[in-house]
Amino acid sequence: MEDELMAGDFTIIIPAFNAETTIGFTLKSIKNQIGFSGTYRVIVVDSHSTDNTVKIVERFFPEALILSCETGGPGRARNLALDWLRDNPNERTEWTTFVDADDWIDPLYLHTLTKLMKQKCEAEDQQINLFVTQLLRVEPTGLVVNNHPLRYRFKNGPIIVDLEHEPAALHTSVATAVFRTSTLTERNSPRFDPDLKYSEDVDFLVKFYRQVGTRIMLASGAKYYYRIGQKKSLTTSAWADEGKYIEPFEKAYLSWIRFYRQPNGIVTLPRWLSWILLYEIHWYLEADRSYPHPCLNVSLETRKQCGSYLSELFQYIPESEVLSFSAVKMGIDRRLAIVANGSATKESRFLGNQVITYQTRGGSEWRRCTWFWSGNSKPELLLSGLKPPETWNKTITHVFYEVIQVHEEVTWRKETDGLKAILNSGKSLSEENCIIRVAPFSGIPHVKDIHGLKVKSARASVLDRYRARVIIQRGIGSTSLFRTHVYVIKKKFHSLSRALVFRAYALMKVGNRNKIGTRDKEFTDKGCGLAKASPVTTWFLMDRWLHANDNAEAFYRFLDTRGFKVYFALSRNAPSWERLRSDGFNLVEPFSESFWWAIHDASYICLSDLSDPSWMWAISSTNPNCRKNGSPLSPHQLVVFLQHGVLRMDLSRLLNPKRIDLMVTSYPDEYESLTKDGSPYKLTAKEVICSGLPRHDILRQKKTRISNRKRVILLAPTWIDSLRDQALGVENDDEVIDNFSSVVSESSFQLWIDMYWKIFDSVKSYSDVEVKLFIHPAYPKVVSEYLSAIHVKYCDSESIQDVLAHTKVAVTDYSSVVEDALILGARVFHWQPVKGSILRKTIPGVTMVSSRSELRDEIIGALELPMSVTIGSDWVNCEKLLFGIKTYQ
Repeated sequence: MEDELMAGDFTIIIPAFNAETTIGFTLKSIKNQIGFSGTYRVIVVDSHSTDNTVKIVERFFPEALILSCETGGPGRARNLALDWLRDNPNERTEWTTFVDADDWIDPLYLHTLTKLMKQKCEAEDQQINLFVTQLLRVEPTGLVVNNHPLRYRFKNGPIIVDLEHEPAALHTSVATAVFRTSTLTERNSPRFDPDLKYSEDVDFLVKFYRQVGTRIMLASGAKYYYRIGQKKSLTTSAWADEGKYIEPFEKAYLSWIRFYRQPNGIVTLPRWLSWILLYEIHWYLEADRSYPHPCLNVSLETRKQCGSYLSELFQYIPESEVLSFSAVKMGIDRRLAIVANGSATKESRFLGNQVITYQTRGGSEWRRCTWFWSGNSKPELLLSGLKPPETWNKTITHVFYEVIQVHEEVTWRKETDGLKAILNSGKSLSEENCIIRVAPFSGIPHVKDIHGLKVKSARASVLDRYRARVIIQRGIGSTSLFRTHVYVIKKKFHSLSRALVFRAYALMKVGNRNKIGTRDKEFTDKGCGLAKASPVTTWFLMDRWLHANDNAEAFYRFLDTRGFKVYFALSRNAPSWERLRSDGFNLVEPFSESFWWAIHDASYICLSDLSDPSWMWAISSTNPNCRKNGSPLSPHQLVVFLQHGVLRMDLSRLLNPKRIDLMVTSYPDEYESLTKDGSPYKLTAKEVICSGLPRHDILRQKKTRISNRKRVILLAPTWIDSLRDQALGVENDDEVIDNFSSVVSESSFQLWIDMYWKIFDSVKSYSDVEVKLFIHPAYPKVVSEYLSAIHVKYCDSESIQDVLAHTKVAVTDYSSVVEDALILGARVFHWQPVKGSILRKTIPGVTMVSSRSELRDEIIGALELPMSVTIGSDWVNCEKLLFGIKTYQ
């Protein structure tokens, strides 16, 4: 009888609220199941939708049961459906699953599950109450990507596991879970917390595991398509909600701890729960380390409260689980922050008791050595080997949510073998009985294969697989959303929008890189003629893949005069391509095979932007020739960060995760902010050079060569998140006009345009004065289109250097253009159009103004003053930088 029911007997619960644009696709994906001969019931729970959701369900799926629920989130709606099943035993099916109203299931979803359920019965007699299916993400562009952080669970096919023994198989989403109905319909069966807005899925599953057990099947091949919402600014995400930092702790995480608290106060968590907690904690720690991130904009009180809750959780997670946790990549600073703030700090086998040594970089003989400690008293540690200059030693304090702290000590040693240390001792290295050899650090744990009872894969027939593929490619309905197959991109990279490029990079990052950029001749630049494994010392330089005219271009021009072999990366679709080609630049096109080899063969890599998508692709993609994974970059290569501007605010969250062997700075205070003891940056004096920006050499040269007396008033607002993000989906010129309204609605940008016209009216009497607005390269094309339409004169990254050479006055709320204008002797004013916006550090030479009228008066006064600039050597900054690179220790 059980086998008969297992042949196909499902209840599919769909909570819905104002889902008229998506629920039709969801229902069609259920109707379009292939190779499935069983039965299913669909229950749609509508939370008082105000659109046509119910009508669409009635039209597309008249046999569906529609229940009405008060508005209150998907948890409340799911509970109503589960209670209905409990109260109507004759309507129950053997299995129950949940599908969100904006997602859909694979055409072979139910067929695969049914076969696996039958094969499970043949494999063992023990009952399985939960099947976990694969989640694939659907980007706003329609691209399907297999990049869920827990995707590794399915790489070995269907497996039956017990989470207590294999905690890496943890599961936290009910949408990709198929439950035995009987486990959900008892009087004491688990239910969703209707008042829990965040983490409601994992809270429900923790209750389920506690009550029913942790034995599950990983149903590889049963695919669930999760639609990611339309691209929004980070500031509008869930992480911008202060409740995200309080509610899950009070209503979920800490309640789990209380469940396992014994009468004597001792808490012993099962392994599976420790790993689920670490998985949830990981996202909070990553949020605090990410930049930009809305986590940084929540109130200080909320951040501190979140830090206190995290510290409380840390008390109950054993250090062994923290150090072995491998479900997602968690940095050593995050792990040791958990250990340092846990209850077993004094007994820690790692804190103050483990020296971590790193590979040498850029041909240097020096090796970075670090160790972590907690508390107010630094443990005494002595290391053997030649000591570095004192400025190379540094203490870094890692602070999370203003409450959680762990200290990292950094030093350098030349000795590579037999490194010895004395830890927590006041004795000298000469006392042999106290010398201990530094134990090798095995590194951050990586995901290992999940071991369990393997089950034969539920592979459909060739015909059924082909039919399923056609449905995905052609679309369940008439929409183009389904047309993009999981491994197919038909357009060239340079013709895609910025959003699609990021999506394509994400796809390549998850293990399908050999399908993109190497097989298709469209992605291979064969005209470059770059030889593999070139024995000649080469340089690789890049500003941004779609923009030049920055520090890398300036440094290229200098290196070219010195006869070095240099490659410069730029898209053929970039405005600067023809200009640089005519100047004789040795160009390689991003995302091509030549680009990949130019990076991996170069001895010196100099970049203005470490987050450029083409760079991220090259260092994370496979070797395009042998199709094998290799080391992203060789330790013998030297990565030089040229920067885009002068560092005036804390960007440690952005820069610390990056590989930087040498970083360029311009001023002593900037250099000090990176290298001083207690600085949040991981860089030491060994890795930072105060040479000045290469493009400042070019600016000085241009300044001395100007022939006309034109004067420019330059308005240079820094980039605005919402303006940058709102139009990323625009792919063609036909859609530009439709997006004008989104630009017009950006209030802070409109204030700059208003200021432009006020200044324009004030200086009309000056025949040699021109007002221009600088457009940041991060902005989409629609911004410049909009400015042209309203007749605002603007400049972009392509023309900014020529404009700066004529700039008499610059106005900014802080843009890197400030430093360039100051170098050339212009008057610079700091004006913040939005009251209460973040005030950057005061910059020497910049005048702060508080009102429009004051700014206007200051500008008129500045036009009457002479402009002075000290012109130095043609390549003074580049000479210093080259010397620093060549003498890198």
